[in-house]
Amino acid sequence: MTREDRRTFDPAALIELRRHLHANPELRFTERETQAHLQQLLGGLEGLVIEPIAETGLLVHLPDRGPGPSVLLRADMDAYPVTETSGVPFSSRRDGVAHMCGHDIHMTILVGVIDALLSAPPSAGRVTALFQPAEEIPYGQASGAATVVATGRLDDHYDAVLGLHVWPDLPGGTVGVNSPISMAAKDAFQIEVRGVGAHVASAYRGRDAILAASSLVTSLHASMNRRRAAPDMLGFNIGTIHGGASQSLVAPSVEMTGTIRTHDDRVSRQMRALVEDIAAGTARSYDVEVEVTWDGDIPAVVNHPALIRAALGLAEDGLTVTELPRSPMTADDFAWLTRLGPGLYLKLGTANATDPEPAPLHSPDFLADEGAIEVGVTALTTLTRRVLAGEVSGLTCESTTPDNPMKGTV
Repeated sequence: MTREDRRTFDPAALIELRRHLHANPELRFTERETQAHLQQLLGGLEGLVIEPIAETGLLVHLPDRGPGPSVLLRADMDAYPVTETSGVPFSSRRDGVAHMCGHDIHMTILVGVIDALLSAPPSAGRVTALFQPAEEIPYGQASGAATVVATGRLDDHYDAVLGLHVWPDLPGGTVGVNSPISMAAKDAFQIEVRGVGAHVASAYRGRDAILAASSLVTSLHASMNRRRAAPDMLGFNIGTIHGGASQSLVAPSVEMTGTIRTHDDRVSRQMRALVEDIAAGTARSYDVEVEVTWDGDIPAVVNHPALIRAALGLAEDGLTVTELPRSPMTADDFAWLTRLGPGLYLKLGTANATDPEPAPLHSPDFLADEGAIEVGVTALTTLTRRVLAGEVSGLTCESTTPDNPMKGTV
């Protein structure tokens, strides 16, 4: 009997699970039905210790196999606030909520990895699986990963922290490896422009916050591009603007939120200072008050060199592996978990070969190739076994648990 034969969740069962999760999405920190469904499924597997964490997450401890390395595996759980238009039979049943970032596939893969490790247990070491809530983080709201770390219920150090993210830019089933940055750092900000309200008939009595905010947005975008050195990777966006109450009122206030994405702390510091400088200049030019508040910062996800080598070695196991030439500007709070040990965040190709232009993540018609699920299970299971067997050299690393993992995630 092969390992595959002994697995409870074969490929067909995993696809069924994925479709159930996809059809029943839940937003950040509301993942109670998801939590209950996973707990019921995993509760049927012998030897697991399962406990809630961070209200709507799950912490799953596999049987301790004795002295040896430790591995933390992570899958995020929350869906995205968007209405799905993919048209598949298992589309979201909830208007305005959908798994358009592939977290349904991440959870499914982690269930498959747990099952595979139980079916053919490693000879040593410990494995902990984390189903993490709230990876999608609007401005000013808490990171699920930081919340989990702050509970103090994870170990202070793991020999490897492993995860993956679906990636529609890669062919279905391809394993992508970034060296070394897998996800960018995120600096999030809110800007409040406070003017003076007045009727349009006597606009001179007011100080137009909308006019000032419009100039500020234009100046920020223009200056970001002009101040960036050619080699520096940089992403910038103003994503929300709210202000005004009437077409005939000079707006007294405007609020906007935005983000900066970088791969280098030096660039991050420069761009944060630039936002502050332009905000101050706008305040002087338009005789308004402009206040910048920073919150929700996330460090970059950095892949450990030893785990990069191990991931590239998956090609020897028959997987299609590619070293990605450029790191993306997307961010992920998996970064907080890598402070607990050497990390690796893989990219799992989900583009369907018949689709010449796959929809991007977060779009309402994003659709993943389900054939990638088994590839993800194989990749993470194989890497976990190699870490536990001591086959990944160079993982020695002191614990880097942040002094305050909740910093910037109010």
